[in-house]
Amino acid sequence: PGTGTSTGIRSGLLIDLDAADDSLSTAESILAELRSVLGLNIAETARVVGVERPTIYAWLGRRSIPQRANGVRLARLEGVVGMWRRLATGAPGPLVRAPGSNGRSLVDLLALDPIPETLVESRMREIAHVETAPRRPSVREIAERHGLATRSRAESQREIDWLTRRPFGAEES
Repeated sequence: PGTGTSTGIRSGLLIDLDAADDSLSTAESILAELRSVLGLNIAETARVVGVERPTIYAWLGRRSIPQRANGVRLARLEGVVGMWRRLATGAPGPLVRAPGSNGRSLVDLLALDPIPETLVESRMREIAHVETAPRRPSVREIAERHGLATRSRAESQREIDWLTRRPFGAEES
């Protein structure tokens, strides 16, 4: 790294970080948040920001800083991360790539220019609802709830091997 001025993004304005405190968002921190909170890979991150992957790598490596238009976009995406945090506690996981009720995934919506905030919020609510929906009980849990005996897979396999008189995976002659 050289001795040039570091630059950060806040509400679309370029800010001299040498004179600002550490709480200001930099392109690097916004990208890291976007990736960790929403679970985006580099290609998806580049797509939603509207740049190529090498540009993302350059920003992450602090070899380059975003131009003003990209800074505005990053600030809006930072707001999207905040919206997700208000709606849910965990990462959306693979649901970020799954189409919603409008036929578009969250990644698809975030890649639009301008970002359709109402559609993004609606898709995030759908994902958050799925994330917080109660998990269906396993067969083992249902059996135990009804007082039925359960066995480990190994115990079951030994019984099958004994009943068939050959171990699992043994070839027939």
